Amino acid sequence: MVFPVLECIHILGFILLAGSIALIDFRLLGALLRDQGAAELSSDAAPWTLIGLALVLMSGALLFASDPDHYYLNHAFQFKMVVLLLALGFHYTIHGRAVRPGASEGTAKLAAYLSLALWMGVIGGGIFIGFVVGPD
Repeated sequence: MVFPVLECIHILGFILLAGSIALIDFRLLGALLRDQGAAELSSDAAPWTLIGLALVLMSGALLFASDPDHYYLNHAFQFKMVVLLLALGFHYTIHGRAVRPGASEGTAKLAAYLSLALWMGVIGGGIFIGFVVGPD
């Protein structure tokens, strides 16, 4: 009974984390919320991003602890962890600079595309954990 609840919390965390970042990315691409500046939107979304990150990290650690060998040896999990680290590093460095006022539109759009690709990789890796087995 605990595992499904943790899984739901983990998914909710990713919805908050990746969803709040995707809002900013779509704003940088000019697809959403055009009347609000990217920097302002990023500032408004920051608490939701951090709440999502906290939920993901806490629930993820507990899910991992439920069967460490299954996760540690799973190639989809390994992929997810690498891309997650890349996505977080990208978000708190390059992406953060791309939303500042005065950032070039081309740089901002490139950052948005890369950010979306990284977060889709994290989510895709997570989905495939249940379908990929590690080495015997």
